[in-house]
Amino acid sequence: MQMTIIERCKRKEILHSLELEEHSYNYWLPILVRDHKEFVEELFSGISNNSFDRIMHFFATRFNNQELENRAVAKAIYAKLGWNSDYYDVINSFYTTFVGSLVAYSESENATSFKEIHEALKNDNTLKKIIQNWKCSLFSFGDKTNLKIAMCGELKDIGKEKYAKKVLEEGNLQRIILEKYIFDSSNNKDLSEKILEFSSLCHCLANFMPCPEPPFNQLKGCLNDVKDYFPLMIDKIQEWSEESMIKIKIPEVEIWKDGKKEIKTEIDKLQIISWKEWFSDEENRTTFFLEDYYDIDYEKGRKILKGKPLFKNQKLSHAIPQKKEEVEECISNIITITKRRADSMAKRMICRMKN
Repeated sequence: MQMTIIERCKRKEILHSLELEEHSYNYWLPILVRDHKEFVEELFSGISNNSFDRIMHFFATRFNNQELENRAVAKAIYAKLGWNSDYYDVINSFYTTFVGSLVAYSESENATSFKEIHEALKNDNTLKKIIQNWKCSLFSFGDKTNLKIAMCGELKDIGKEKYAKKVLEEGNLQRIILEKYIFDSSNNKDLSEKILEFSSLCHCLANFMPCPEPPFNQLKGCLNDVKDYFPLMIDKIQEWSEESMIKIKIPEVEIWKDGKKEIKTEIDKLQIISWKEWFSDEENRTTFFLEDYYDIDYEKGRKILKGKPLFKNQKLSHAIPQKKEEVEECISNIITITKRRADSMAKRMICRMKN
């Protein structure tokens, strides 16, 4: 059935309006800050709209091993930005900073111990049996993992996946602690709101970046003095580049090369130099909107990389925020930088489309 002249005109108007919309700043900005877990049906369908629950579900399932920054939907947007890299990474990871917030709460003046929780919930017989003899604080940094939680009367290491599963389980003590004490708006309104916003922005495109070849990504996540903080990885690359050794010992990491898995326990100095050159390239720094994360200084004709701390006194010897003020400053800076980066990206995309 042929369209009438009026119908053809309306169709043309609609297509034209859509084309104009795609060339608008207001069209792209929400896309750049949208949580990419929403594009994975198993992470969105039937899952709470609460961004914190969604990221915990991501950590608790097999999808934790999926790199959302490398999925087709992300790469389609990279193309709009003119990015064409073989490797991408999440800039600001959520879990380590979240752990810092738990530990900071445990050590704050208003912290609640298990003994106090027992008193507050003493009418619940199930909880009473579980925690009646516990007197330790709620959380601390782990030895083998990032986090320790109180179990069986003492603080014990717990992995990210196992902790996330506890938090998602209705009635689990860890969820009760979060709901009643950490996310209690009367005591921690600013912090809880920041945690929720960060959990939403963690997997948005404005928090993704092109990066050098592996094992850059893997090392950023497993080095004890970096703890997945991008500015500290910059400092680590600079530190390594100044060492005299040809090969540098690293924690054991897995990489895939030519379809085969390799285990690496050391890295060539030449690869470190290539990473430094990648980040020292001013075009890379500006094209990928990384100016808020590090500076390139010049000393005696040499380029020196300097990461920009996400909170006061952040450095390789003090990677994770440990005080409430540090946590709030760290998350606030991450949110601000991510939104500013989204703004710059949207403007860049519009310019590219118009040209």
